[in-house]
Amino acid sequence: MRGALAAQWLSRHPDWLRAHGAFGAANYNMLDLPFEKEGDVLRIPRIALGPLEMKDVGLMGAGPSLGAADKLIGEAFWNVWQEQAGETVAGWLGANVLKHYRLTIDYPNAMSYWRKGAEPDAHDYDRVGVTLVYEHGEYFIGGVIARAGAPGLEIGDRLVAIDGQPTRGAARERVLTALRGAPGEQKILRVTRGPVEIDIAATVFAF
Repeated sequence: MRGALAAQWLSRHPDWLRAHGAFGAANYNMLDLPFEKEGDVLRIPRIALGPLEMKDVGLMGAGPSLGAADKLIGEAFWNVWQEQAGETVAGWLGANVLKHYRLTIDYPNAMSYWRKGAEPDAHDYDRVGVTLVYEHGEYFIGGVIARAGAPGLEIGDRLVAIDGQPTRGAARERVLTALRGAPGEQKILRVTRGPVEIDIAATVFAF
C-alpha cells in the first residue's frame, strides 16, 4: 500500500508495526530499490471489504519508489496505477490475503464473490528478518531487520545456501519458505562476502 497512508496509520497505531524493511511475502519482488528495502511491514487487526471482514492482515507500506524524488512528485509507483485505474488506488490485496479465498469476479455487474477457504496462517511472520534482493539468479542481503538482530549478516552479502540447500537459481517462494521457522530456531545462512564464504547462524523471530 502507499507508504504515506501506512505512515498515517502507524502514527495512530504504532503497535501495528512489525518491521522496517520487507520480508516474507512483502519481499517477493526482491528489487534493489527503496520500495521494499525501506518499506514498513504492518499487521492490521481488521480490514472490511463491504460486508467481508478480514482479520490479522499483513501488509507493507511501500518505501519511496524513486528515493528522495518521491517527496517532490508524490508516490510515483502508485500514481501510475491510479492513473490507469481511473480512481483512487491506496494499495493492493496481495497473495497472502487472496490465497485464503475463492474469488469470483462478475465484471458486467461490478460484483465480486468471496468464498473463504483456509484460515490465515498466524505464524506467517515467523522467520529470519532479512530483506532479499534478486539479481540474475542470485540472492543478496538487501537489508537486515534490526528487530531480528541477525548477527554477522551485512548488506551486499551473497546468499549461497540456507541450511545446506543451495539458493542459486531457486524459486523465490522456495527461498522465502526456507527462511521460515519456529521462533528461537536457528537457520544456517551460508554467504559470500568478497572472496570469503562463511556460515552465519541467524535466529528466527516472531514479528
